Amino acid sequence: RDVYCDKCGSGLYQTNMFRFKQPVKWGRRNFMFLNWVEDELFIRDIARATLEVFSGVSFEPVLNKSGQQILEGVSQMKISSILERGLIEELSPIRETSHCEHCGNTKYVTTGIGSLAYPSSSFASSPDIVKSAELFGSGALAFRLIFVRQSVYQAIVANKLDRDLVFEPLKLIDA
Repeated sequence: RDVYCDKCGSGLYQTNMFRFKQPVKWGRRNFMFLNWVEDELFIRDIARATLEVFSGVSFEPVLNKSGQQILEGVSQMKISSILERGLIEELSPIRETSHCEHCGNTKYVTTGIGSLAYPSSSFASSPDIVKSAELFGSGALAFRLIFVRQSVYQAIVANKLDRDLVFEPLKLIDA
């Protein structure tokens, strides 16, 4: 387990179920994340039913503010698998790389233009849904990217669950 670094924000890990102050007002969305926890997704029941068949993800209830009741209609997607390090920096649109002098972790900030590059072999035995080993973010924000296989993407789109989601393709390099 990583140790939390208050300089770069890396190393945080979840110890208890999330608590929400009030029930989620979904509107037409099916997925959401909290502004301060960018690598944890919360989903509606309809999205959960679609994703339950894929590997690499489990689901956990969300509690009310007091922690006494489970909120209906929302689950946390628990993505426990982390991909091996493999980001090919020289082929990826990296705007900034920072190395924390306090903990030694490296974080990346992308340009937002172009695709991140990884060796295709990195995904050969990975589950359908997985998080990056690399950390992204700036300042005290550190998060892992969530990668999904094409089959997961297609299931989400086919079931019209993709409103407000952003998918960016990866550039897979054969080594």
